[in-house]
Amino acid sequence: MPEWYVSPTATGGGVGSVGNPWTIDEMEASVNGGTIAAGDRVNLKDNAVHLTSGIGITKAGSYQANIIYEGYTATPGDGGRATVERSGGTAILWQQGGGYSLLRNLIFDGQAAGAYTLYLQATYTAAHYVEIKNSGGVGVTAGFPYSHMFDCYAHNNAGDGFENCIALNCFSASNGGIGFDQCDTYDCISKGNTGKNYNIGWHRATRCISDGGANDGFSLSYTAIMTDCIAVSSPSGKNGLNSDNPACRAFNCCFHGNASAFNSAAVLVNYTLADPQFKDKANNDYTRIGSNLDQVGYSRIGMQSATSYKTPIGIDQATGFPAQGNVRSGIDYRGTVYSGNVNLPTANNVSLGVTYGSSGSEYTGTAVLQIGASDIGAVTLTVAEKRHILIARD
Repeated sequence: MPEWYVSPTATGGGVGSVGNPWTIDEMEASVNGGTIAAGDRVNLKDNAVHLTSGIGITKAGSYQANIIYEGYTATPGDGGRATVERSGGTAILWQQGGGYSLLRNLIFDGQAAGAYTLYLQATYTAAHYVEIKNSGGVGVTAGFPYSHMFDCYAHNNAGDGFENCIALNCFSASNGGIGFDQCDTYDCISKGNTGKNYNIGWHRATRCISDGGANDGFSLSYTAIMTDCIAVSSPSGKNGLNSDNPACRAFNCCFHGNASAFNSAAVLVNYTLADPQFKDKANNDYTRIGSNLDQVGYSRIGMQSATSYKTPIGIDQATGFPAQGNVRSGIDYRGTVYSGNVNLPTANNVSLGVTYGSSGSEYTGTAVLQIGASDIGAVTLTVAEKRHILIARD
């Protein structure tokens, strides 16, 4: 992969080499002028802030070979994060008009000016491990389908955090507008925004959390669908879910601690308002460890519950998973890493026909009797009970 270099301490006249790097404005001119090609990587050093009044990239990569813009500390690809900061003016800080491009390990600081800090304008653009903050308007917006945000964080922007994009494993917090506006969201958290945490039209929210803020948690319109989501702590006069359209759907969602759980014409399927099933043995909210609400999201985002963001309270520091005492009996919640605090009932303490599991399952109460050796082999039966089973089986 051909490598190009950009340094905030470059003095101008660079050629984009590691020994004679470009300034960030020289990078823009060189990229758009055809110096680089599809498949190249442009490395932005993080030893100081890259100051610019605005970057507009028009050069596109290709389907097979994206152009990558990536921060680094000492060696390209080492995970360092370079900061691009507005030096003045109100232009878009970084406008990605060239498609088939990836922005990675970058921080965009709008310095409280401009309508947008990051604008993914072209098709098939993506951002990975990118932070967007202090915009005078929207943090990040996408002007074309298939613009993806992975593991990104938008905060303290005057307007919306994320707008018109596909967001996976992203966090939107303390923005003056909506957390996620007209986005498809997966495994995301939206917390403490002035506007709604999620405003969903024709889009989807899957395994997402809304926490607090000054408005509704989830707002659904048109044909929006939310699945396996949690809405907590919506303020007085607001709702965990607000929808005026019966074409909208909410599946397997939890509404907890909201001033109003929902004001909704949407169809709700298998929702819960009950707290206990979302509590662990230590009465912490781990949102049913091992359930469909927990399969993907929290540990990857660095959050283990709907109420402890970035704070590993009750978490085993060696594994990143809850400590044994904080897990309900019988739960296998991370496979081979830790099988849980398994205290299953003995056969003599279980009603006839109840399948109470082994390591990895949880006692679920009385079940429908299933006739078969595996269901009754561990239970001592009286002659009358055996006769009853034989009659039922015949």
